[in-house]
Amino acid sequence: MTPKTTVTARHAAMNLLARREHSLQELRRKLGSRYEAEELENALLSLVQDKLQCDVRFADSYARERIRKGFGPMKISAELQKRGVRSSIVDQALQRVLEEGGHTWQRLAEQVLAQKFGNAPSADLKEKSRRIRLLESRGFGQHLPSSVDKFD
Repeated sequence: MTPKTTVTARHAAMNLLARREHSLQELRRKLGSRYEAEELENALLSLVQDKLQCDVRFADSYARERIRKGFGPMKISAELQKRGVRSSIVDQALQRVLEEGGHTWQRLAEQVLAQKFGNAPSADLKEKSRRIRLLESRGFGQHLPSSVDKFD
């Protein structure tokens, strides 16, 4: 029989980070039951010091992906904060990702509407309500485009 090899907390965290970026809170949650708190915290601290884990990089990556899937600032912000990213980092990440893509929230909301409903204006109040609900559920809230108000 071969002896069981034990995977260190650092190695387990690096395996998770090799697949995708994670926030510190996500790593703590995923690895917390497998390792002692002190060992895990030391491993996470060393990953941060070695720049292998970074909440700023995670927030940028996450925001970029969610924007690509048609989500707005309120939803992305709430999801990142739920994952333990500080609100100041979230705000900066949203601004950075918007600037690098040359987007505005209104333009992204218009793209979501066009993808779902086409470019035709709302036929009636019921249709307008459907469009507004879609945008609000995607997290656009106050960033509703003016095209949502147009009727045929």
